[in-house]
Amino acid sequence: MGKVIAVHSFKGGTGKSFIVANLALACAMRNKKVCVFDLDFRAPSLGITFSDALPDYTTNDYLDGYCELEDVLVDLPLMSGSKGKLMVGLASHSPDKIQEFMAKGKKWEMKALQRLYLLKKTLIGESGIDYIFLDTSPGLQYSAINAISAADAVLVVNTLDESDIDGTRGMIKSVYEPLEKKVFFLVNKYPSATRICLDKPEVSEVLELYKPLEDRVTGIIPCFCEILKSKRSSIFILANPDHPFKSMIDELAETVIGDF
Repeated sequence: MGKVIAVHSFKGGTGKSFIVANLALACAMRNKKVCVFDLDFRAPSLGITFSDALPDYTTNDYLDGYCELEDVLVDLPLMSGSKGKLMVGLASHSPDKIQEFMAKGKKWEMKALQRLYLLKKTLIGESGIDYIFLDTSPGLQYSAINAISAADAVLVVNTLDESDIDGTRGMIKSVYEPLEKKVFFLVNKYPSATRICLDKPEVSEVLELYKPLEDRVTGIIPCFCEILKSKRSSIFILANPDHPFKSMIDELAETVIGDF
């Protein structure tokens, strides 16, 4: 049975969409059928990475009821030898569409949630998709809460910024626990130049921040200058297969496949 994973963060700038793109590819390269659905309507960025997947309709149009899933989703070619599948649906980058979305009310959000459940039923129940990644807006926007509601699990991408951690604690109490969602944490942009392992003594202070859910921390990714300087026009692990970031994403993909 397929799973829907909402990838969320309290603040923008955590690297959430970057993680989504690389993680989705890593899962697809493990012979899984994967779909990425862009729900970050306020600051969409996946369109830069998946610039070859720009159909006539966007995820905005799907939630508005103007089109069907097949009009939005684009199949992306994978490396030879993979039996997996990677499909992407992108949000609109149009300033007019972004402003239009920001003016949406609760009535529209209720209808959009119904469309998300239809997406889940169609892709998993009818198309046999293994994993659907919902790239959400950060914070407590209605669209993010809708995505979390429709998801089976939530992957929260955090930095060690104090306000980010405090905000995440608030979301655990106000959103994740009331919706009874299984939640995992990925610490990104950790200030270190070397690989970080969860069993090393020096990360005990990091894990302390997530108590009593410290066992849900799936990984700690250092702040790589190469990533900060990289262009987002391609998926990083595809363009840099020997970079240590790839092995970290591979481990995260194995966790997703095994535990989510």
